[in-house]
Amino acid sequence: MMVLMCLALWHGPSESADPLALLKSLEGNWRLSFYQIDESETYQLVGTSESQVEIKLDGKLIQEETTILTAASRFPLVVLYSYDSVRQVYRKASTDAVTGLMDIQEGTLQGKVLTLTNVERKTWFVGSSGKELAFRIQLDFSDENRPLMIADLSLDHGANWFKFQKVQYERLASGAQSAAK
Repeated sequence: MMVLMCLALWHGPSESADPLALLKSLEGNWRLSFYQIDESETYQLVGTSESQVEIKLDGKLIQEETTILTAASRFPLVVLYSYDSVRQVYRKASTDAVTGLMDIQEGTLQGKVLTLTNVERKTWFVGSSGKELAFRIQLDFSDENRPLMIADLSLDHGANWFKFQKVQYERLASGAQSAAK
């Protein structure tokens, strides 16, 4: 009897709709344009790269690999997206080859916009001054061939947010090779 109860808990609640359906639309190859906010609060293009997104673990995990290329740096990055059906929360975990920090963000999907933040998980980036930096990400799927990611920055653990970055995705032809690796 105990084994059956454990199996029932392990399988978790059944979902009628796939909560990752929108994120699965990212599967494939993308051209990414990275924009950083400047002093005049205008987004300036700072780099481009290509990205490859794959669906893993029978559709339970979305993996993105890219290398952000700017005039000043090369920034390899792996991003994982998942949905916790028990806690009903989306998660994004990203690790880069520069800092090695795994940033864990959680959030919700409203319509076609996934909003995530690292405030609850407290996986702050630490700036050169020692200041802890929190991030809020909004991934907008209104145009499935050109999703837009907006990143806001907080210097006070989420009390106030400032424009920081945006990433424009553009779907590549299905036969395009990815330079992300």
